Amino acid sequence: SGGVVVPRVQLTHDSAAAVGLILEHTALTGEPVSELAAALPRFAMLKHNMAVEPDRIHSHLQRMRDELEREGLDYDQTDGIKVSRPDGWVHARVSNTESMIRVIAEAETARRAEELLEWARDRLGK
Repeated sequence: SGGVVVPRVQLTHDSAAAVGLILEHTALTGEPVSELAAALPRFAMLKHNMAVEPDRIHSHLQRMRDELEREGLDYDQTDGIKVSRPDGWVHARVSNTESMIRVIAEAETARRAEELLEWARDRLGK
C-alpha cells in the first residue's frame, strides 16, 4: 500500500509518525523537503489484480512456488511470494478482502516493472 511503518512508534501504518520523521530531519539538517524529495530515487510501480475463484487461489500461488523452485530462484514467503531481482522486485499475495491475487512490481523503469509483472503472471497461470 505504500504506507510507512515506524516500529519504534508502532507496528502499523502511521502517517503522523512519517511526517514527524520528515520534520525531524528538516529541523536537524536545515534541508527543505523539496531537496529531500529531489534526492530520493525514482521507481515505477505497477499493480495488477488477478481475479481467481476462491477454491483455486492457493493452487495458483503453489504453481508460482513450483515454477520458482524449478528455476532455482530465491523468494520470500513472509506475506505471499516476493521475488527480488537486482533491478526490481515482484510480489504476489492473496487479497484479504476479495477473491483475487494482487501482484505488484517495482523497478527503475516502467518497462522493467511491466516485464516483472508479466513474468509473475505467467508463473501464476494468469
